[in-house]
Amino acid sequence: MLYKAKVSLTNFLAKLVVRRILGRALVRAWLPLLAVPLTALWNVWVTWVVLREARVRAMGPSAARAMVRVVVEAHGPLSPACRLAAARAVASAIVRTEDLHPNLFAVLHEVMEAIGEVPSERFDDPDAFLGSLPELEPADCVLTLRLLVVAAVIDGRFTSAERKLLRAAQTHSGRPIDDRVPEAIRRAFVAGKPEAASMLLSIQ
Repeated sequence: MLYKAKVSLTNFLAKLVVRRILGRALVRAWLPLLAVPLTALWNVWVTWVVLREARVRAMGPSAARAMVRVVVEAHGPLSPACRLAAARAVASAIVRTEDLHPNLFAVLHEVMEAIGEVPSERFDDPDAFLGSLPELEPADCVLTLRLLVVAAVIDGRFTSAERKLLRAAQTHSGRPIDDRVPEAIRRAFVAGKPEAASMLLSIQ
């Protein structure tokens, strides 16, 4: 329905433009000629969106596994506080975006597999997550921020809600706000580049 509405609106606007430029007499002759390429352009855009999302979802589970493993293995043994913060990072991303994308669910699954059992108290509370960051050890804080970046970009987007949460996490952990590295990781992931996982280690 949305696609049809967009096509109809485009045809309506094209009709107004043709009428203003050429006059009413030529609208009937020109409009069919314009409708075909305009509809074709919408079809190209819709096809690109669908194929891009299909590609992102197909890469998601393996990318989530690779990214989480790189982050966790670079840290070593996890303290209870670190395990809780890591789980909260992904859960907070889900809460803030209000969208359980299949790739985000895959990240949550991989994180829970990697860190083991964690306390369930205020597990999905973004405020509790942000409030815990100043109390973490520096290495634990780095791991948490890296996992938050994974959760933010694994669906192929880096939305305003995800940026806001990441910036708040960077501020609470005493680090400068930086969107460039997460955006570069997102682009590498969407492009299917294997170095997307190793790029997470540049987050300090």
